[in-house]
Amino acid sequence: MADASHRSPARLKRYVAKRDFKKTAEPSEKARAAKNKKLIFVVQKHAARRLHWDFRLEWEGTLRSWAVPKGPSLDPADKRLAVEVEDHPIAYAKFEGDIPKGQYGGGHVDLWDNGHWEPVGDFAKGLKKGHLEFEMFGKKLTGRWHLVRTRMQGKQPNWLLMKSGDFAARSGADADVIDAGGADDPKRMLRPRGSKPSFIPKPERGGAPKAKSTQSTGTRRNALPASLKPMLATLVDKVPGDEGWVYELKYDGVRLLSRCDGADVRCISRNGIDWTHKAGPVVAALAKLKLDGAWVDGELIVSDPNGRSDFSLLQHMMEQGRLAELQLCIFDLPYYRGEDLRHLPLSERKVRLDAAFAKLPARGPLRLADQIQSESAELITRVCNQHLEGLIA
Repeated sequence: MADASHRSPARLKRYVAKRDFKKTAEPSEKARAAKNKKLIFVVQKHAARRLHWDFRLEWEGTLRSWAVPKGPSLDPADKRLAVEVEDHPIAYAKFEGDIPKGQYGGGHVDLWDNGHWEPVGDFAKGLKKGHLEFEMFGKKLTGRWHLVRTRMQGKQPNWLLMKSGDFAARSGADADVIDAGGADDPKRMLRPRGSKPSFIPKPERGGAPKAKSTQSTGTRRNALPASLKPMLATLVDKVPGDEGWVYELKYDGVRLLSRCDGADVRCISRNGIDWTHKAGPVVAALAKLKLDGAWVDGELIVSDPNGRSDFSLLQHMMEQGRLAELQLCIFDLPYYRGEDLRHLPLSERKVRLDAAFAKLPARGPLRLADQIQSESAELITRVCNQHLEGLIA
């Protein structure tokens, strides 16, 4: 049994020293907290100077805390950086709201997940050794997890947060619980044991991919599919070259596949979450075009003042209901006029994409992704220098 009323003032000195409780609504070290029969955990989404997720485990009267920049992942292959920060009082598990600008951690805090947890093995020894293993029982995070301290240390100890390969694990694109389309749907957080991960194509070796035939035709379907799996990108160490390759910027947003059957439009995230009600102006613009039997592939983004797409800004705009600033950058047309075009060379799909959107207004929530003509080595240098998200080849 864990007694949340027990506190360790010595472990909260750093917490107290960083805050002015006359200016911030965060609980002080003296704040009372309910007694818990089980050890609690909380994950708070924290839109400070940089968006991150605060991961907190109750232990010996405080909340041991880590800042996780990319948030937890359900894929055991993902090793998410978790920076150890100062302990927080147990009462902090209930905190959400705004920390004033100018105060430590200034920004908005949301309760993202909570529940109880149980240590696996001797947790106190694990803290000293730098390897914690524990079971979580939350709304979004369940099953067995690990925190492993790394040898590369900065001002604060760096750990890695990892999921065990158990019943709650998921692979590849399906593992992203931070996806704004699926983060608040706890039903999507569990995956049956033995289910297959999403297919991620391997990059071809020996230069550019071979087009099947410029004489290829699409495959006529009797009805437009109700759902469609996106083709996923594969991370590589260097740009593949110039001959036979085309390049586009990688956007920092939410991948959306839009099913367009005349004025009937549905927008679906790569994890199968229906975003139609969240992407209002994009849905209206696609419906106005009255595309016949089409699936449109693109990225939902919001651009910062420098014209760069920004996922954190996208989340912020959507939380505030500022949907007018949403844009869909369209880069592919897997289906059109009832034909399955996925087996055609990309160049042919691009021709049909241009034709389908020939009447696209110069301004509005829809735009076609630009193909960039440049030497690949020069291009990747420019992308890095401008701090852009990356390249798609």
